[in-house]
Amino acid sequence: MTSVQITELTKETDELLRNLYKGHSEGFLQFGAGRFILPTSYREHAAPMRALPLRPDDVWVATFPRCGTTWTQELVWLVQNNLDYKKAAEISLLERYLFIELFTFMHEQLPVFEALDLDGGMGEVMKTPGYIMAEKMPSPRFIKTHLPMSLLSPNLLDTSKVVYVARDPRDAAVSFYYHNKRFKGHDYVGDFKSYWDLFQKDLIPWSPFWAHVKEAWALRYHPNMLFMFYEDMLKDLPAAIKRVAKFFRKTYSEQQIRTLCEHLDFKNFKNNSSVNFETMNHPLIINEGSEAFVRQGKAGGWAEHFDEDMRRQAREWVERHLQDTDLQSFFFAMATSEVEIRNLSSDTVDLLRTLFKGHSEGFLRFGPGGYVLPASYAAHADALRRMPLRHDDTWIVTCPRSGTTLAQEMVWLLKNSLDYDAARRTALHDRYNFIEVFSFRHEQVQNPDLLNLNSKIMEKLARPGYKSVETAASPRFLKSHLPLSLLPPALLDTCKLIYMTRDPRDVAVSYYHLSRLMKFHDYVGDFKSFWDLFIEDAVPYAPFFSHVKEAWAQRDHPNMLFMFYEDVIKDKQAAIRRVSNFFGREYSEDEVMKLCEHLDISNFKTNDSVNFASAKFAAMRNNDAEPFIRKGVAGSWYASFDVGMREQAARWMRHNLAGTDLRFPNEVSLPSDE
Repeated sequence: MTSVQITELTKETDELLRNLYKGHSEGFLQFGAGRFILPTSYREHAAPMRALPLRPDDVWVATFPRCGTTWTQELVWLVQNNLDYKKAAEISLLERYLFIELFTFMHEQLPVFEALDLDGGMGEVMKTPGYIMAEKMPSPRFIKTHLPMSLLSPNLLDTSKVVYVARDPRDAAVSFYYHNKRFKGHDYVGDFKSYWDLFQKDLIPWSPFWAHVKEAWALRYHPNMLFMFYEDMLKDLPAAIKRVAKFFRKTYSEQQIRTLCEHLDFKNFKNNSSVNFETMNHPLIINEGSEAFVRQGKAGGWAEHFDEDMRRQAREWVERHLQDTDLQSFFFAMATSEVEIRNLSSDTVDLLRTLFKGHSEGFLRFGPGGYVLPASYAAHADALRRMPLRHDDTWIVTCPRSGTTLAQEMVWLLKNSLDYDAARRTALHDRYNFIEVFSFRHEQVQNPDLLNLNSKIMEKLARPGYKSVETAASPRFLKSHLPLSLLPPALLDTCKLIYMTRDPRDVAVSYYHLSRLMKFHDYVGDFKSFWDLFIEDAVPYAPFFSHVKEAWAQRDHPNMLFMFYEDVIKDKQAAIRRVSNFFGREYSEDEVMKLCEHLDISNFKTNDSVNFASAKFAAMRNNDAEPFIRKGVAGSWYASFDVGMREQAARWMRHNLAGTDLRFPNEVSLPSDE
């Protein structure tokens, strides 16, 4: 039997917790490498819990406390039991699921439960270790736990199904606070501010929160793991039910799903005696005047409990724990929460307004990555992240000037049976919706020179992309330079996405020329000034490395194809094969070679369907700048950098790539400094 690491708390911390948790006079210990807080009595049970014999038909619901556990339990049980509402009403959730570690939290209350004999003998559940109770249960067993994955059986996911639900930790903290005050088994006597302080310091039961979530997140692609967010479930319960049903290989009609949604609706759920723990409402168990077990069932309620100092503290705490993880695009992507918006320094704002003449409104930073976007985007950030997705949507996402147009043309042709005639007839900007372009060009919409543009272009300049695509026919092709954290959270679970990146030095050179070309940027500085802004993360869509790392972290997602521009231009045939396979298409060698020829830079530059050189775009271009499609080669940055800039670039790249396995292809032979 494998032992579990046990760490004692400091004397000061132990005394603090005993004073605040009157229901835990025995105190707490830290268990496992993650140092998870559990009652001292768990010491003798940690090893046998990990050795619990598993069954292939076991169903586990695992969460950090107060992350939608009860709601998920009811959903999962009904999906797995053919929507047997009658049986669900007759047998309480306490009996349908074994709360496997409950005994170690409630054993100090044993005399109370045995005396009251509540709910069919809760005393037995309280005093018997869950791993022993589990052995007596008939199959299939439904098991609930708040233990982290590292304290459960190492064979769990290879044997049984697990549904894990995470939630905004600020909401979890508020809900767990009221739960801890409600039950005499915890009997927390402090105020919320004190509780929040403990929560962030990983000193409440089952914490640390982030280690708990990250352990499950790291296993999210295991076929026996379904990782869900409570906020997503609230936002679109039918979609959540379908995900759970698919996970358990169940099929239900739309009417059955609607009925289950109604059953799970908060107003019904709160009054459902089978799930609301009314049988526990006894003054010897519940503290008088405490809130109900099922409270509000909403997201974002934490804001009512946090003062300004606590909000700042929470933001810094979240950012610190999400740094260098791809979880940030989810925890800041709550549909019910606003996208974080921060100001740039006044000096930076003044500098950008001086250099980017097309952006007199200025810029703000958006999301956890602090991405630079026009100030007007603030009115649309939340709505764009909530835009409805379709399963046959195709997305091209890049940092600007990373091979976007090449990827768009390649993908569109491969998905449209190499219909070159249709591609020539319909310009690329009409085949793809550039989803956020409206925010960059809205200042130019009133320009009289633009009135000669056709109506489709004018609509894309004036109307938010997330609204324009609502009426677009399927399949839709969408382009974006936004990072994944500012796009819909369900994007990769719903749609196919190609992400292309490129050596940032080449990106910077190309982006500089684009910013000079297009009047909606109208950049008037020199390249050295642009490069300084680029590495200071102060150009539109920056920071570059945060953008790329978000996608790199998702590169193994089955709906993500991550590509390097250098690899594509080095071997177009191989790149075309990769994209074809990604979309489940097959083409002959002759067809692949013809597409390679079509995408060759000499042909691409003269293709009016993709080069934005048409006279109808004249009002959007500065005449003294380089064309939209420039060289299409790798390594050309070298000629634009002096020796000092080359050394600066090398240091900057080393710093941002340190600690990652992200590397850019280095296939180009560069000249020496001599």
